[in-house]
Amino acid sequence: MKFGAAALTLLLLSANLSAEQQAEEKDLEELLSIVQQETQLATKTRMNSDYVPGIVTVLNGDDLEALGIANAGEALGLIPGILAARDRNGAPSVIVRGLDFPFNSGNIQIQINSIPLVRADSGFNSAALLIPVEQIERIEVIRGPGSVVYGDYAFMGLVNIITRNEGSRLFLRASTPHPTFEGGARTKWKSFALNVAGTTSDNAVFPTRNADDHQFFGIGTASFGDLALTAQLVRRQVQAPNGTKAYDENSSAFEAKYTRAFSPALNATARATWLHNRLAEPNSAGVGSIGKLAADITWTGFRRQSWLLGADYSNSTIDKAYFRPAPPPGQPPGPLTLLVSDADRDILGITLQDRIDLSNKLTLTIGARFDSYSDFDDRITPRIALVWRANDRHILIAQ
Repeated sequence: MKFGAAALTLLLLSANLSAEQQAEEKDLEELLSIVQQETQLATKTRMNSDYVPGIVTVLNGDDLEALGIANAGEALGLIPGILAARDRNGAPSVIVRGLDFPFNSGNIQIQINSIPLVRADSGFNSAALLIPVEQIERIEVIRGPGSVVYGDYAFMGLVNIITRNEGSRLFLRASTPHPTFEGGARTKWKSFALNVAGTTSDNAVFPTRNADDHQFFGIGTASFGDLALTAQLVRRQVQAPNGTKAYDENSSAFEAKYTRAFSPALNATARATWLHNRLAEPNSAGVGSIGKLAADITWTGFRRQSWLLGADYSNSTIDKAYFRPAPPPGQPPGPLTLLVSDADRDILGITLQDRIDLSNKLTLTIGARFDSYSDFDDRITPRIALVWRANDRHILIAQ
């Protein structure tokens, strides 16, 4: 009997230790999944976020919702070094490290599902950052130069908002002191996903007080094997109490993306994108579009190296653009003046980049981008970055 009791005690202790060990291993795996989080936002090649040449921040949509964040623009204010603000039309603007550019969110490229939804060369901040947090899976932010791999208007960084494409959900929200009502839905059926949301509010933002602010967001995706199709629409209208439109923006984007893994070391991506923007506000207005073809090839066949070769061609057009000049002191504002009509620009860009793992703790990234403009001189943008993970507490980045 004594031997049986001892054996039973030993068996129970062994089972308890085994359960504790499994729990510890699970906790360790969850911790490593956070610490070893990978991103391809900064270099277009997958790598541990610790070694990215720039400061990476990933905001989780569930965490943002738990904190009471309403939209993507508010969420960016949680990141050190970033100030989330509003421009004169109430559209979100981003200021990085105190460098307040007058437009284009301080030369930060803003993407929705890796697709730019703003014509940065038009000089306005899109309502895309007002997308509700209920539709957001995560927000990836790079603070640091991104022009080598993403082209113009990524001098200060990059923001990529990833929307949810799994599960189904309805949501409603109401807030004060300015009455605001917001609702939306998302659904997933086989290879199709759809996100829609709308907001109406009594807007008290300058320059128009007590205006009606209406916003709509629609994102649809469909995948067929290696081919993915995406359509995105953002619309915002601000109507003054007298019935006139104080602000009217309509931005839409369509993309076909084909991804192919030829081998474990060779991957290629081809994209065709079309973007259309229409903007009207008291002092400016414009209509235009951008068509773009792009391809990227990544090669990891060399030991401790990852090569990226990219090429893209874009045609940018401005149908009409108007601007209201500042009047002389004491004089009333004049009419809108036609600034540009039927203008277009062709841009050919080529990117070459090599990421070299000099050791387990030291990574070197070198590269350059060549841009040829149809109406300007050619330009070369170089990049060199060195990342040293000294230990678990200290990471040094020079670029």
